[in-house]
Amino acid sequence: YKYWFRITQNNGASFAFDMADMLDMLKKYGVDVSKIYIIRDEHIWVDAVEEFFNPLLDERGIEVVKNVKVPRGYTEYEPLIIEAHDAGAKVILPILAIAGTGDVLVKHWARLQLPVLLAGHDLAALDLGFWEKTEGAANYYIFIADGGVVQTAPPTEICKKFIENYTKKYGYPPEAHQGYGAYDAVYLYKMVVEAAAAAGEANPFDSDVVVKYLEKYTPDNPAVLTRRIAFYPRGHEYKWDHDLAWGSNLVRNWISQWQDGKQYIIWPKEMANSELKFPPWFTK
Repeated sequence: YKYWFRITQNNGASFAFDMADMLDMLKKYGVDVSKIYIIRDEHIWVDAVEEFFNPLLDERGIEVVKNVKVPRGYTEYEPLIIEAHDAGAKVILPILAIAGTGDVLVKHWARLQLPVLLAGHDLAALDLGFWEKTEGAANYYIFIADGGVVQTAPPTEICKKFIENYTKKYGYPPEAHQGYGAYDAVYLYKMVVEAAAAAGEANPFDSDVVVKYLEKYTPDNPAVLTRRIAFYPRGHEYKWDHDLAWGSNLVRNWISQWQDGKQYIIWPKEMANSELKFPPWFTK
């Protein structure tokens, strides 16, 4: 992976960190998180998330009453929601991406109106068209926002201007999952090539030279673009070499919620532009 740098989303381990933080937040709001019900993709990417997530659950004394693996295109969520409620879970925690049916999950949850929160990782929820796709059923859905940008709370001034200029030109905001990373990749490459040229490198476009200058962007020295970009060093203890560095002052999967047609960050407090709202049918 010498020539490979992750720039759009943090790695899967970071999902574990942010979902654990999400459960801590819910507990602070008085939600009983002692039992959760997980609905996850059957695909192996989730295994890597759970490698880090399960120990964090154990540390908190949180019991997983059931862990259900679902395939691509799965739509039979209603009996799972009922089962979660009957098992005493107050939180259904999705870890979904490839299933691609988060909209169906949300519709079933909103229709049943059982006193259970829906809170976790669902890639579909990041899509700005998710509200329309769910016909408003996404209201109160809590999710972690991959990629470090929630449109209503841009983390940098560059991000704010990018959203404004992109929307003005195209009539809609940047695509939430890949748009910001694609923008940052182009400008970061420009930055490192210019830095290499200014330092007198014989060929600033040489791959080895580019790698050397990319590696200068560490958690203590991030590149400020639409997000604060830094990379883990070579020889990282978990083999996260050149992965996008995670942190509240860098890039993380912001704990967010759909509220009245918009996405808002609700945690951590220093980044939040709204507060957690409970659905009217939920009781703690």
